[in-house]
Amino acid sequence: MTKIKPGNDDYPLTHLTCFEKPFGIAVEGLASGHSSLFYMYLKLLTTHECLITDYDLYDLCSEILPKLGFRLNLFRECDPILLIEEQIAAGRPVLVPGNLRELYYSSHFDATDWPHMFLITGYDKEHELFSVIDGTQKRSNEHNYEEFVIPYPIIDKMYRSYLRNYASETGIVSLERTEQAIDIPRFIEESLDLYVAQRSDAPPVEIAFFEALTSSPSPSIDLSTNLLLKHINYKEVYYSELFALLTRYSRVDPDDLNRMKDKVNSLAEKWRKAITRYAVHFKRGKTGSWREITVPAFQEEADMCRMMQELRERLSHHAACWIEERGSLWIYENNRDKLIAGHGTRLLFHFANSKLYNSWINDESPKALLNQDLKGRNWLFSCEVCADATEPETEYHGGIVLRSTTGELFFWGIYRGESLVLQKIGDDHIPSTVLLSAKRFILELEHAGGLYMFRYGYSRDEVKEVYRTTALKPVDQLGVGCKTWGTYKPLTLTFSDVGVRLQPS
Repeated sequence: MTKIKPGNDDYPLTHLTCFEKPFGIAVEGLASGHSSLFYMYLKLLTTHECLITDYDLYDLCSEILPKLGFRLNLFRECDPILLIEEQIAAGRPVLVPGNLRELYYSSHFDATDWPHMFLITGYDKEHELFSVIDGTQKRSNEHNYEEFVIPYPIIDKMYRSYLRNYASETGIVSLERTEQAIDIPRFIEESLDLYVAQRSDAPPVEIAFFEALTSSPSPSIDLSTNLLLKHINYKEVYYSELFALLTRYSRVDPDDLNRMKDKVNSLAEKWRKAITRYAVHFKRGKTGSWREITVPAFQEEADMCRMMQELRERLSHHAACWIEERGSLWIYENNRDKLIAGHGTRLLFHFANSKLYNSWINDESPKALLNQDLKGRNWLFSCEVCADATEPETEYHGGIVLRSTTGELFFWGIYRGESLVLQKIGDDHIPSTVLLSAKRFILELEHAGGLYMFRYGYSRDEVKEVYRTTALKPVDQLGVGCKTWGTYKPLTLTFSDVGVRLQPS
């Protein structure tokens, strides 16, 4: 499953737990852009609906993931090794809980029990190795997720130790995409509805936390303080992902979003001050002082709730608040450095920051992918491409990109400014090459009943087929993109009249 890679988010384990992050990485690998939706909704439920100590991640994932077009398969009574091989062979990433006491390179090895989640994306049966994406477990950088391998016996031992020491109702999970189409703007609107309803119908969950703490016969203020601080971290994740989604998909005024971001920063700051101050008062015996101390924080919460209600009302009354028609939005992948600009049918890829964005062993190439489910449909995808490389021998490959349901990634486009090349990433074999005579040209890819036809031309009226095949697996994602390698040189690719047209079956 080459499309599942360590996540690009910067959240430490104080904001996303070692159980949550593997789910998010798997979701992102199966559907680009969806980890943001997953994290946003997860943190909404765990900060505004319940206390962080009350939720079951498996239950929440069973609620959230179907909304995003995923099926979660939970296995309890099984041979872990055989099950993992079976699920991976079917194209499903697998999440396996384990006890770090049994992991030889963990700081918990042979010392303490510590629950953890491993994301497995492949296996080598001959050498009995699983391909794993996980935190490195290094004391110096435990938040850094990387790809490496763990022997079969170690995974088996960690999983069985986990079952002995922790909740028996948990088990091994695999994920897969369903045929359900996702209306992302509507999903965001429904999450805002839930936020507003929760804040309108019930008091803030923090009140119940403080009341439980002060009524407990033997409270641990240090543990409670850490839980509350983690609760605020989770709120920051919720708002951060929500604002990122609104920036990507809506026309909400950037000034309004900036004001809301400032309010979140102020809210978090006042909560942290209140929590620290209350811990001091508590140790001095002033257990009831939380009501006075938390007044500024609860006032910020009230202000934030009002701003969220106003945001929801604006989105309700103005359908034009969303960037494009629902179901036809672009999803940007590997665009952390903001290389892609534009929207609709015109997209600009501008490489001007001295970095390289290759796609071979690891995929770092920026892409704009259609947020449209094409599985089981016949379609024609086309675009006009204009390449502007200011220096000779610029090494790049840009054009139409397609990713199969099994994770194979293909580029059909201009190669080093000299030719059109169709190539599967990770494979040296090139099934089609065409010399170019101009820097502006048309690219087409058509699918009809399992047959894929690759075409090009210099005008819409003179497009010709250069390659056809039935050997490709069904396309899961389709769009435009570009990869660069070698030595950095400035490059701009302009895609015009980009779009897909559904064809009769």
